[in-house]
Amino acid sequence: MADTFKINGAEYECTFTLSNDDAEEEIKFSKSAIKSLTLEESLFKPFTNANIVIDNPFDLIENSVTLRGDGKDKFTFSLKLKDAPDKEKLDYSFIINNETNMTDVNNRAGNHKNYSLLDDKFFLLNKKIPFGRRYSGKVGDIIKRILKDVVGDDVVDEENWEDGDNEIDVLPQYVIPSSTFKYSDLVLYLLRMYYFKDDDIHVRGLLRFDRAKKKYTLMPITKIYKDNKKLLLEGFGVGDLADKSSSNKFNPPSEAEVNVYTNQLKNTDLSTPMVQYSNEYFVNGVVSGYDPVLGVHSMREVRIGDLKKKWTEKFVDVFSSVGGKPKPFLVLNKEKKEENFRIYSFPYNLEKCKNLVEAEMTSNFAFYNLQLVINNLGNTKREPGKFIDIFKPIKSEGEVDSKLLGRWLVTKVSHNFTFDSYTNTLMCVKSYIGPGKEPDDDAE
Repeated sequence: MADTFKINGAEYECTFTLSNDDAEEEIKFSKSAIKSLTLEESLFKPFTNANIVIDNPFDLIENSVTLRGDGKDKFTFSLKLKDAPDKEKLDYSFIINNETNMTDVNNRAGNHKNYSLLDDKFFLLNKKIPFGRRYSGKVGDIIKRILKDVVGDDVVDEENWEDGDNEIDVLPQYVIPSSTFKYSDLVLYLLRMYYFKDDDIHVRGLLRFDRAKKKYTLMPITKIYKDNKKLLLEGFGVGDLADKSSSNKFNPPSEAEVNVYTNQLKNTDLSTPMVQYSNEYFVNGVVSGYDPVLGVHSMREVRIGDLKKKWTEKFVDVFSSVGGKPKPFLVLNKEKKEENFRIYSFPYNLEKCKNLVEAEMTSNFAFYNLQLVINNLGNTKREPGKFIDIFKPIKSEGEVDSKLLGRWLVTKVSHNFTFDSYTNTLMCVKSYIGPGKEPDDDAE
């Protein structure tokens, strides 16, 4: 049963346990023994890692648990606000990956342990793939089979799983893992080979661990953007948070819940993708591959100028602003649209190669776009793959509001516990600017 402790002045139900399955030994810690805990959840990593610093007076841990160092040593914790629903609980199980001692030279009672914690599901996938193993079928289905075979039969959320449209079914197009590959390497490789056709555009998928259901999901990116209203977490006000409804034309619709005591942002960390990003990620593609219809090696172009309209329909038009229709933030001058190219080549037929490149480019447009970092009092319900609203209760004072205000996709959440304080760092991306004039692609 969880104990209750004060964090940020509120009551939280917490458990912290260090155990060794082989020796059946364990030690439970109170919240006061945890000096710091950092947990990072990312939209781009289906496995979650953490770092924790624990009191270790007079070698208490070594005297209580025999740590083997072979993957049998586990650290589990759960934490949620008292009376909050279980779906908001941080509840994870880790393998101890590394330990360091933090010793007090004058007092053995002041010693601490610093543990690097590895996701236990990722640890299971760190097994070597048997020699000769090969895979075929839709990429999403291959990933599903691997997770079920290695991690567990009940680890996949079938209702929120999309196998995608890249089917590996023609010789020699089997996936034959390298002799050095582990299952974790194969899963990450397959995610790069995944694409889903949504109407007339190909997009990548995101493999995520739903901590409420304790299951993995695999969904195309466009599905997440389409469901932005369902996935809306909360709203944050910039400046004096008196009223979330105002005539500021760049504000999102008043749909998000707002806590007037904790959701006021004193400052924001907003950045715009500059030349370094655009030179690397916003470039036309030339796809090289085999055309089975003609029986020859051929090439195709994938131009960002041609993709922009289709991308806008899926990643921008799904949002709205108080003052009108948002505009895509994807500035492509003449050089980007017509002159710069990158060559791609994959061991697949030409059509699949083109689809993979298109999926990568549409993903780049969304995630290497406007970026926002905010720090706030901690809340366990925050997680990647959800949306937050940024609004200003007063009329616009400058064009920066066009970029800052609106609905942002949360891509990473850091849960930072230090003594009895708890904060979140949220990293977010946005694909559009507020209503008004769209940036001119052909500006000199």
